[in-house]
Amino acid sequence: MPIPEVVPDLSRRLAREDAYITLRRWIIAGDLKPGEMLRDQAIADSLGVSRTPVREALRRLEDEGFVETARNRWTRVALLNPVKAVQSYAVVQALETEALSCAFERIGEDALSEMVLANDRMLAASDAGDSFTAAGSDEQFHRVWLSLSGNNELSAIVTSQKLKLHRIEAAYFAGTARTLDSYVEHGLIIAAIERGSLADACGALRKHWQLSEKLFKLK
Repeated sequence: MPIPEVVPDLSRRLAREDAYITLRRWIIAGDLKPGEMLRDQAIADSLGVSRTPVREALRRLEDEGFVETARNRWTRVALLNPVKAVQSYAVVQALETEALSCAFERIGEDALSEMVLANDRMLAASDAGDSFTAAGSDEQFHRVWLSLSGNNELSAIVTSQKLKLHRIEAAYFAGTARTLDSYVEHGLIIAAIERGSLADACGALRKHWQLSEKLFKLK
C-alpha cells in the first residue's frame, strides 16, 4: 500500500510551528526590535524553509499582536504599547489570583519543588544574561498553579497576555534588578503555600504583579 499523502502536510505543519516559535522568541527577547521590517524571503533563508510556513507564522503572530502589517506594503515587528501593557498587568493579576485560588488545594510537594526549581533557573539565567530563558523559567513558575487550576481557557488567556508582558519587560527593564525582586517575591508566594495560607499566597501574588506594574509606570 502506498504511503498516504500526509507526510508533506506534517512537514509543513512542523515548519510552520518552528518558524512561529523561533520568530516569537526573537521578538520577545528583543533580537527583532519594535518596528523592524520583516521580509519573508530573508527569514525563510535564515531558517532554511520555504516562504509559505514563514508567511503563515507571520499571520499567526499578527493575530497575537506581535506583528503589524500594511497590506501589500510592509510587515514589521509590532511597536510597544505601554497603555496596553498596563491593562495586561491588571488582567494577569486578577486571573492568576483566581487560578491560584482554584489550584491551591492541589499544590502538593511535587508542584512546590517545581516552583522552587523554576525560580532558581530564572535567577541563574538572568545572571547569565539570558533574558529569554529567564522569562521562560518565570513562566514555568507561574504555570504550576495555572495548570492545576482546572480551567484551560483561563490558563490560555493568561499565557497569551504574559508573553506580551515578557516582551515589553525585556525592553523596559534592563539588567537583573527586576529579576532579583521577582525571585524574592516568588519566594514569598512559595512560603505562603507551604504554610497553607491561601490568603497570604494570593496577597503575595497580587503584590508581585502590582510592583511590576508600578515599576513599569515609572519607566
